[in-house]
Amino acid sequence: MPWQSQQYVSLAFSPDSKYLVSQGARPDWTLLYWAWEKSKPMASVRTSTNVNNEVYQISFNPNDNAQFCVVGNGVFKIYKYNEGSLKANPIQKIEPQNFLCHSWLSEDRILVGTDTGRMLLFEGQEHKKDFYVNSPALPENTTGERAGTTGQQSDTSESGTKTLTPVLCVTKYSKGFLCSAGNGVVTCTRKRTNENCTRKPEK
Repeated sequence: MPWQSQQYVSLAFSPDSKYLVSQGARPDWTLLYWAWEKSKPMASVRTSTNVNNEVYQISFNPNDNAQFCVVGNGVFKIYKYNEGSLKANPIQKIEPQNFLCHSWLSEDRILVGTDTGRMLLFEGQEHKKDFYVNSPALPENTTGERAGTTGQQSDTSESGTKTLTPVLCVTKYSKGFLCSAGNGVVTCTRKRTNENCTRKPEK
């Protein structure tokens, strides 16, 4: 497939570093699946059908060289490479959102963050739970314990109006997961405890 993208917006290596996926930018948002040692693309696909719906991040399944996730504005897809082609796995239909980031919690569980501070947990391509960053109740079963859906997290501007707090980054770590909602704030959720913590930048 010919592509028109002049730059890449995201890159990811497979768990064994033998394969690479590269996400091209507008106008066609073409993704390439590479055999790294051969330096040649094995397959390609357009991950966004709208030139204005940006794609932000791609990442491999930590236990599968042929499966990876793509997120963006109105874009949440899981692709599988097989015999020279890339096919999107069926995912439970949800309302379109601006998905900014994601992280694989396990081989079949993905946590996705949005521009409204909402986080969604998918398991086996099914939407299992959602919650909001920095809210009092954090979810059970994202990493193994607490659960709950709470009100939307927001900040208050100098004018007194409330602004949404986007989830800019999320990543798994040995005791749970970490996420950033901007302004230098990092929130961690730990599994098998009732503990969550928020770190803010020193002034």
